[in-house]
Amino acid sequence: MHIEIGTAKTLNCQNWKENKNRRLTKIETIGGNIVQDFGQCKGDKTFTCTCQLDNENNEIVTNYFDNQEKIKIVDQAGKIYLNMRINIISDKYIEMFETKKYHELELEFWEV
Repeated sequence: MHIEIGTAKTLNCQNWKENKNRRLTKIETIGGNIVQDFGQCKGDKTFTCTCQLDNENNEIVTNYFDNQEKIKIVDQAGKIYLNMRINIISDKYIEMFETKKYHELELEFWEV
């Protein structure tokens, strides 16, 4: 199963979870900068998952994160979520095939 993150497509997606969340703002330290997002998590929820991506799609997702772009997410069931922000919780290299390196990302999404 895979999901779509903006224009990026994952190779695999596991542990897609809907998390209840009461926060109306999100404050985090990213790269030494304090970032505050006044987005409202509609329906009091966020989503988390673990995805595997090739290098090209990882760059797209990392760019969304770095620029805090609002993106469209299509989950494994085909449900579309608009105006989502992405947080990369973790990123690690994995080897799936002998010729290419891949990334496994733990992600969080919330609607703004």
